[in-house]
Amino acid sequence: MKPFPVNLFGKATTLVQLKATGRPLLAAERRYVSEGAIELEPDKDIMEYMRNYSADHYLLTDMKFTAAAIFKENNVEALFNNKWLNTAPNSLAQVMNVLALCFEATHPPILIDNGLAILENEKIERHIMKNIPGGYNLFVQDKEVATLIENLYVKLKLMLVKKDDAKNNVLLSHLKKINDHLANRNTRFLTGDTMCCFDCELMPRLQHIRVAGKYFVDFEIPTHLTALWRYMYHMYQLDAFWIRPPHTAQQQ
Repeated sequence: MKPFPVNLFGKATTLVQLKATGRPLLAAERRYVSEGAIELEPDKDIMEYMRNYSADHYLLTDMKFTAAAIFKENNVEALFNNKWLNTAPNSLAQVMNVLALCFEATHPPILIDNGLAILENEKIERHIMKNIPGGYNLFVQDKEVATLIENLYVKLKLMLVKKDDAKNNVLLSHLKKINDHLANRNTRFLTGDTMCCFDCELMPRLQHIRVAGKYFVDFEIPTHLTALWRYMYHMYQLDAFWIRPPHTAQQQ
């Protein structure tokens, strides 16, 4: 991946700084350098470097600098010049690319929050719980609920493939168990009145059952499963079902 071109001010310049000792991050930083970035010492202030560089080269502006990356032990920062807003996705893509190429075996999950890249499951969970209001609810541990919602997709698939009453009844039985659980707890969501990770798993499955079941085998979730329908009603009120991402706003 090449730095974003800036024709008015000559070749674009990217910066990189390593503040970590882990081998994958070291390899990622070296690859970032190999793509043309200027490497700064760990204790060097990036803004000060840019000011000194501009003065030494008789530049009237810092617009020559388009992106920078700081590799730390717990996170990676992808920076961009706010005078060139179109360099933001390029800066993030460069960081994501070198991270993906330099982590061995299966690639770790990466959370990007306001330009900050957080690696590893535990660190991602801690970041969400600390920085997102109510984020701790996403990681509720409930073995009963986990067992309750598993294998729902398998039963949907069997119903779609076999297309017989026996498989329909198996799926209905499973839905009834979920309905009974919700009725007994009398809460908006599976584990309480706030969403958790299990709701993020269950609701897409219910939506697929409603859409695919109706389209392929004329299956509908029975209306007498009132607790389950109440649950879906609350889920349908969430922004996730109503607010479209900006880049898809014009798509139909």
